[in-house]
Amino acid sequence: MNDSLRDWLSTFCAPYGIDHVTLRRCLVDAQILRRDRAGSTYRVDPLRLYAEHAGVDPAQLLAEVAADRVARKRAHASQAS
Repeated sequence: MNDSLRDWLSTFCAPYGIDHVTLRRCLVDAQILRRDRAGSTYRVDPLRLYAEHAGVDPAQLLAEVAADRVARKRAHASQAS
């Protein structure tokens, strides 16, 4: 899974600063990927992928993920100070 995400991201993610771990976490959160309890195996949920996410623009999604990441970092920094 990691190699596939890394390869896919390498084609266009440079301006977004998203790594494969962040993308994988977002896919699990969106229930597009299913993870076993040990966190060692991932499977695509084809019903969620095609039914709810058809026509999703990857660039827009990555921009939203990047904005969310910045917001989380700011919130964490303000809690630490």
